[in-house]
Amino acid sequence: MAYASLHCERGDEKSEAQSAERARICEEIRFVQSAMFDLGAHLATPLTTSDEASIRRTSFPENMTAKLEEWMDRMDAELQPLATFVLPGGHPAAAALHLARTVCRRGERLLVPLLEEKDIAPHAFHFVNRLSDYFFVLSRYVNHITGVEETTWVSSK
Repeated sequence: MAYASLHCERGDEKSEAQSAERARICEEIRFVQSAMFDLGAHLATPLTTSDEASIRRTSFPENMTAKLEEWMDRMDAELQPLATFVLPGGHPAAAALHLARTVCRRGERLLVPLLEEKDIAPHAFHFVNRLSDYFFVLSRYVNHITGVEETTWVSSK
């Protein structure tokens, strides 16, 4: 995600529309980065063993997933429907987002025991699940707006 964030600082757009789109994406990425700090505080404060004041201070907002859903719906409306799997890659920022997606999925699997023990709020777990989907859709969208064709999976059989 840091690599994708670095692309926010560059200014190699070909049009004003691309510049505005880059700014919107960068705003989303910065929001996600801040949300990850909020999530970290929530994860560091187990609900089953922490005092009420700590739990209140480090609670994870329930509306975070709705923002991701809204952003994904907007981007999905401009993308071609998937007919097969997409291989990671394309524009460097899209490739970085694919990597962020896989790291997010790994983190999600590590959170399952905390969810089962009721040490984290279910909506925090759901956010991580949808965050990996957001990274996938955003990677496809970045390829779309930069004119980079997606590479689709072809069975090696």
